[in-house]
Amino acid sequence: MSLANVDDITNNADSISDNADDITSNADAIGANADSITDNVDNIDALNTEVANNAGDILDNAMEIAKNSMNISDNYANIMNNMAEIAFNADAIANNTDDIDALSSDIDFNAANILNNAMNISENANNISSNADNIATNAAAIAYFNGPDVFYELVEMAYELLSGERQLTNGK
Repeated sequence: MSLANVDDITNNADSISDNADDITSNADAIGANADSITDNVDNIDALNTEVANNAGDILDNAMEIAKNSMNISDNYANIMNNMAEIAFNADAIANNTDDIDALSSDIDFNAANILNNAMNISENANNISSNADNIATNAAAIAYFNGPDVFYELVEMAYELLSGERQLTNGK
């Protein structure tokens, strides 16, 4: 064998050794990639679990939203009913106010009538008192001309008239 062949063989051996080193490096890189892929699969599994949990939470929230929506609808119906009741009560209050106004007018009218009647009663009392004075004066005059018996009879008539036991009727 020649020296050139030995060098070629040595060079080939070195190349083979370099290739073996490269294969070893590539195998290490493939192993690292496999580990990374395994980590990524684990991360994907964790994310899938989180997505599933989030989907469950979203579903729960959607159900809560549906319940709240139903409650809002019920509350809206109650508010509408309450507003109708308020309108009905406002109408009743307005009617009562009208009735109160009418009664106030009646009370004012009745108060005016009572005042008028009181004034008439006062005038009648003054007339009765004046009539009693006139009867007493007339009795004194009649007694002066006709004697004391007629005087006492007229005084008695005046007292009966004042007490309401007797009423004058056209001189009878």
